[in-house]
Amino acid sequence: MKWKKKGLIYGPEGLNGWDNNSFLAPLPMLVNEDVIRVYGTVRDAQGVGRPSYVELDAHNPSKVLYVNDKPLVEVGSAGAFDDNGVVVTGLLVDGNEVRLYYAGYSLSAKVRHLDFTGLIISHDGGVTFKKHQTTPILDRIPGEELTRAIQFVLKQDDKYIAYYIGGARFVQGEKKTIPEYDIRYLESEDGIHFPPIKGEIVVPVADGFVRVGKPFIVKENGIYKMFYADGGDEIVYQMAYAESIDGFKWEKKSLNFEFSDSGWDSQMQGYPAFLRVKDKAYMFYNGNSYGFDGFGYAELIEE
Repeated sequence: MKWKKKGLIYGPEGLNGWDNNSFLAPLPMLVNEDVIRVYGTVRDAQGVGRPSYVELDAHNPSKVLYVNDKPLVEVGSAGAFDDNGVVVTGLLVDGNEVRLYYAGYSLSAKVRHLDFTGLIISHDGGVTFKKHQTTPILDRIPGEELTRAIQFVLKQDDKYIAYYIGGARFVQGEKKTIPEYDIRYLESEDGIHFPPIKGEIVVPVADGFVRVGKPFIVKENGIYKMFYADGGDEIVYQMAYAESIDGFKWEKKSLNFEFSDSGWDSQMQGYPAFLRVKDKAYMFYNGNSYGFDGFGYAELIEE
């Protein structure tokens, strides 16, 4: 693959109190031939995330057409699993529904945070959303006591496949503790109710890293293609790529996507999302400090 980086697209300006910084984990949806809607999570000054969206010109994704001015949903009430953040991670258009899966964050006294899976659903084409329920749809189980967060859901035939991160410990980094997790696989009949079992590990942690983050999957010409990121202490996240013929067994390949020499994506690159628009293909992603400056994109110019 050969990519041409196109730069930063959007970052919040802090005009509304809740939108101080970041546009984490961009999730693009082609609304029509002219508009790309990108969902993501915006943080307030305390670092609490809430979901929102922007709309881009499909012919020139650098051009922002619309910025949503309020959160799609609020964080949970005090003590809820999502009382310290609603971070959207997975987008699924399913018939008349638009689903956004999210990691609900809560703080803990002995580890930095817990995160389990919530779901918000839209019935008007993805403009307004409501929480499916106030408790997780994927909650803690033995072996996944700290992290159990769906990152991508793929509808295939009569089943839904969830790729999620699961983990049960933090490891000590140079400056702070880091959650340890890998990518795991679960199946469901409806994409909402999942068995309370530990999923199979399909992408393990790479040597020299402590976690595997935010997979985004497309199926093209019979091949499953996963864009994701390896994460650690010295390198927070760097892009990675794998292919599969069955969506279960993955072979890592080169993405050929390097850090910039300076600027917004020179120290971290992660949370990728891939979208084809007519004869072009784009990868949206975050840069330094977990997308503090917002999100940008690159164009695939050679496959």
